[in-house]
Amino acid sequence: GRWTVSVAGGRNPQWSHAGDELFFQDADDRMMSAGVSDGGSAFASESPQPLFARQPSWLWGNLTGVFYDVAPDDDRFLIATVAPADGEAFDEALASGVLINNFDVELQRMVSR
Repeated sequence: GRWTVSVAGGRNPQWSHAGDELFFQDADDRMMSAGVSDGGSAFASESPQPLFARQPSWLWGNLTGVFYDVAPDDDRFLIATVAPADGEAFDEALASGVLINNFDVELQRMVSR
């Protein structure tokens, strides 16, 4: 079925890992959260609440893809960001994650040393 969660629209929805919350981006570039439940027999959602606003360097998502993911604890997000250009300030508070492609291969390589 289809149910309305946001009357103001939204894009790039993702379910929480617990399945009781829907995250999405609103038209004002905010990350929103709406609690959901099946109510035992019918779907129900709470009014969406803003979590945080988009930062200028974030690749927020568009029609070709979603550039964020929800952490397994549902309390954090991994958001792709653009590296600052030469001469621009770098905000260390936003640099709190590292992406390692092919982690299992890299781990095996490092352990075999």
